Amino acid sequence: SRCHTMHGSGLLNLEGGGTDVATMAGRSSTEWAVMPDSGAHHVAATVCEWALVIMLLIWQSKRGPITTLWLVLHRMWTAATCTPTLPDAWALLVIVGCAVVALPLGMRSGFLRQPTWPPPESRGEAIKGLFVTFLAPGVLEEIWFRAALLPVREEREVFVDMSVGLAAFIIYHVNVGHMKAVFRDGRFLMLAALLGFACTAAFVGCGGSLWPPAVLHGLVVWVWLFCVGGLQQFKG
Repeated sequence: SRCHTMHGSGLLNLEGGGTDVATMAGRSSTEWAVMPDSGAHHVAATVCEWALVIMLLIWQSKRGPITTLWLVLHRMWTAATCTPTLPDAWALLVIVGCAVVALPLGMRSGFLRQPTWPPPESRGEAIKGLFVTFLAPGVLEEIWFRAALLPVREEREVFVDMSVGLAAFIIYHVNVGHMKAVFRDGRFLMLAALLGFACTAAFVGCGGSLWPPAVLHGLVVWVWLFCVGGLQQFKG
């Protein structure tokens, strides 16, 4: 049973006019950065992220901190123990639509490389990476940004919750825990936003279960790291 009832063309010229694809592909993450390489900016992003999360949770619970904490823990437990349902049609459309937009955007901007399988010497690391990316960021980020923040089982409209939660999810990628050039890359943040949309659809459209968005999130990050050049960007 179900667990609930229920680019801008000015930034990337992908048509060939103005800046060509080769020029875009040659730019580094530093040149695509949306903020300077400064610890103060990462601290500011962290404060903004947590302000959004706290305000959202207070607005949802409309009560004191103890009740809010209980609400968060209850949502996490319910999402983790909820059996996934088959995805709603709209959720599948959102997920496929995000992929259709993200892949050409990443490839033509030069952020994603031509897909390849991991070379034989790194396949052991890639196999272990499947488990690692499923746990983090898969489970750890989804249990917070989807399960804890989205009240899909509480008989209320979730548009505002999804919007604020998605904003917090994007800002999270430039907080003090992500002080690498790749995380400040505007192309990365656009792709992260699309992944956030897709994971939100997987969470809401599969009955509020933690596991579909966790698997989707972990698999997408694994493909980025091991198949389209993400590991080199992350280490670089």
